[in-house]
Amino acid sequence: MLKEAIFWGKNYLVAGSDCGHVFIWNRETDKVVQLLSGDTHIVNSLDHHPELPILACSGIDNTIKIFSPDVYSPTPQDEINRTISLNQRLLQNNQDFDISSADITIIFPLGED
Repeated sequence: MLKEAIFWGKNYLVAGSDCGHVFIWNRETDKVVQLLSGDTHIVNSLDHHPELPILACSGIDNTIKIFSPDVYSPTPQDEINRTISLNQRLLQNNQDFDISSADITIIFPLGED
């Protein structure tokens, strides 16, 4: 289930999810073009810098993750498809994700896990 969605420029829509991922869609093709690890559990909040290509997200973990383009490393399409399929199955089965504690702060470039 999506938590929050924001527009990133003219071409992209970015959304946090209950699965802990940040999904980036190309608005022209309606395809997920990037999948980022945003939180161990749920990505509740996202925002982007008004001038720089920087994205921030947070969730249940006690971390805020900052993504910025360093080296573009696209998520393989099969990984995107697996994640979407898993989310669809969990939604159909009405299952919740396991929630546990985490206290690690991770900052990494946009496109890398």
